[in-house]
Amino acid sequence: AVTATATYTVTATNSGGSITFNIVITVDESLGTINNSELSSLLIYPNPFHDTINIKTEIEDIEYNLFTIDGKQIENGTLLSAEIRFKNLPNGVYILKLTKDKQSIIRRLIKK
Repeated sequence: AVTATATYTVTATNSGGSITFNIVITVDESLGTINNSELSSLLIYPNPFHDTINIKTEIEDIEYNLFTIDGKQIENGTLLSAEIRFKNLPNGVYILKLTKDKQSIIRRLIKK
């Protein structure tokens, strides 16, 4: 695991004055895509998509979460077939997170 520690000095100012303090941030594990995961071999298409995305993989029981670009989860479930339908989704940019055995990949999707 990657461990990194950094100290940041923060100054907050408002009508009552200002205050300065130090914040120590420690990162214990890297976040995001796990490149050596078996999930990294799957194929998600088309992108951009209209109502349905296809996921080509031999892996079973993949959990999925769909988020708006600002991080609000709007849908989740288990991948039961090679496709996921997002029929009533407005056009825009979304984040798809696929998880299997505590390993995840994240992909950006565009709905047209």
